[in-house]
Amino acid sequence: MLKQGKFMILIGTMVLVIAGWFFPFNLWQKLFFSIGMISIGMLAYGSSVLFNRLAKKITNRGE
Repeated sequence: MLKQGKFMILIGTMVLVIAGWFFPFNLWQKLFFSIGMISIGMLAYGSSVLFNRLAKKITNRGE
């Protein structure tokens, strides 16, 4: 389930970055938007990895 979530985060980030180039902004605003969306995607992906590791530690402790 978590691997599907990671895949969806990557696809969503790519779609937002590509869609950002269709907004009527100038070049610097488009670049800033793209960098912002990539950083948000990296944060979301990293937090999903962190939660996955935390869940594994919690489930292994109970056994």
